[in-house]
Amino acid sequence: MKANACAEGLFDTDPKKFWNNVHKVSNSKANVHVVSVGGATGSSDVADMWKDHFEKLYNVQLNNKYRLLFEKKLMNSEPVIYVSDVSGSVGRQKRGKAPGPDGIRMEAFIFVGHRLHVLLSILFDMFIKCSYVPSVFL
Repeated sequence: MKANACAEGLFDTDPKKFWNNVHKVSNSKANVHVVSVGGATGSSDVADMWKDHFEKLYNVQLNNKYRLLFEKKLMNSEPVIYVSDVSGSVGRQKRGKAPGPDGIRMEAFIFVGHRLHVLLSILFDMFIKCSYVPSVFL
């Protein structure tokens, strides 16, 4: 429900209003301590889960039968969220703030580099194009 409201906000002409709504929704139940995420319990296990996830994600040796279909779909459609949108938004974030509920500091996104910004833009674009946001992101 909240994701639908945020998605509809994309059509507003005021981008500040959209991002303020996203901020309100995403921080409504913010907590510094992660209890469990995706079956991992405790901050150490959650960090290991994300480490494993990104190691697989960045693995150039992937042999997935859906990879070509995915790349074809990406090439045949105009993106809604561009890499420059993600990089620009991340670059404008303040440093030195407290981490979110996942314990990840904004500096991780600021200094991570272009590759993650590409993946984030694809992720956000797919959320919009597919009109679907997985429950782990809500």
